[in-house]
Amino acid sequence: MSDARDAPSTGRHLWDNMALRLLHPTQLLIIESLSHIARPLSPSLLEQIMDGEISLNLLDYHCKRLASLGILMKANRRPVRGAWENFYWFSEV
Repeated sequence: MSDARDAPSTGRHLWDNMALRLLHPTQLLIIESLSHIARPLSPSLLEQIMDGEISLNLLDYHCKRLASLGILMKANRRPVRGAWENFYWFSEV
């Protein structure tokens, strides 16, 4: 007799399980934050939202990585102290 755990997952459940296994926990936090807040955010703003628990460098790296995968979309950028602050949307494809 086969166990329910042996049965292949289908549909949304399969994608949810794959995302949990393939994405870095920081990436999941970024996606979750951007999907709940209905406006573009920068890694700097995400750091503030997360009370500094995750470093700005790590948030910036993972935002760029998610954007390169098409999961986030760059919405805007503005100059800040000689650098650029990039703002991202969560792309629900």
